[in-house]
Amino acid sequence: MPYEQPGDTPKGDEPSTGTYLDESFSADFGKFTNVTIKGNAWAIDFKTAKATGYDNNSKQTTESEAYLVSSPIDLSKSTAAYLQFEYILRYVKKGQTENKVLITDDYTGDPSSTKWTDITGNMTEGTDWTTFSTFKKNIPTAFLGKNNVVVALMYSCTTTSSTIEIKDLIMKDGTVEESGENPDTPETGEAKGSGTETDPYNVAAALKVVSALGADEQTPNIIYVEGKVKKIKQIETETYGNANYYITDDGNNEIYIFQSYYLGNRKFTANDKLEVGDKVIICGKFVNYKGDTPETVGKGSSYIYSLNGKTEGGTTPDPPATGEAV
Repeated sequence: MPYEQPGDTPKGDEPSTGTYLDESFSADFGKFTNVTIKGNAWAIDFKTAKATGYDNNSKQTTESEAYLVSSPIDLSKSTAAYLQFEYILRYVKKGQTENKVLITDDYTGDPSSTKWTDITGNMTEGTDWTTFSTFKKNIPTAFLGKNNVVVALMYSCTTTSSTIEIKDLIMKDGTVEESGENPDTPETGEAKGSGTETDPYNVAAALKVVSALGADEQTPNIIYVEGKVKKIKQIETETYGNANYYITDDGNNEIYIFQSYYLGNRKFTANDKLEVGDKVIICGKFVNYKGDTPETVGKGSSYIYSLNGKTEGGTTPDPPATGEAV
């Protein structure tokens, strides 16, 4: 059974003034109740509402499922309303973590048995702890005119944990330009190529090949994969000289290039060496990480063989040494 954290009893309902929720989460949860199904609860940290299953001291992850649940909201006189907040979301691993924004007009008192409508859409994964993204969603029309609407922030993790920090949450009358659409199943496109230097896989083919491997199983040999840089997460130049980014065929699919070296199997020395839209061919081994995330093996075991048609040789990547720092 879920349990409520001490001191988290929500404030009483207030008359509608066009602002239904206004919580900074700088010191407490305000009109939200902290309900934990298992594992770690939401907490106030760094003047935000924070959820994570990872403990920095023990370096361990606790399987968790927790909710911040609002008090009932009276939208009986509202013809349009929206929900907005600032957030930082990091260390997301597909199939291992969930971060959702939920709404209902039939809250049972137990979030695990309530029938929710998911209004999360796409949330942006950050790369640092100072840059906040903005979540903006219009309240679905099915909930306008209702007097018992409840929203919830849901977090869960299994063996790997993300971390999310949320602040400055508001619900007001009006409309906004939404921050992300609900994701459809990505189109993978036609698989092409044989994975060789002269006939590299496209991203669709690489996804097909690597996804067919067992959990944490690597490709037996190096492969070549071509695509365009879709999103860059990080280029590290101080110590390891590697980069984390995604490549795609046409924007509808993507594969993760993890801790990979620069052109010619050399370390990255500057952040401007790679840009979104660059055409690359990656050389190295790939792994089906945790059985659900195709990506390069990491620790410099892959590199950019070709960048916008330019090649600079490079030797076959060595497998990462046991215990090597990432």
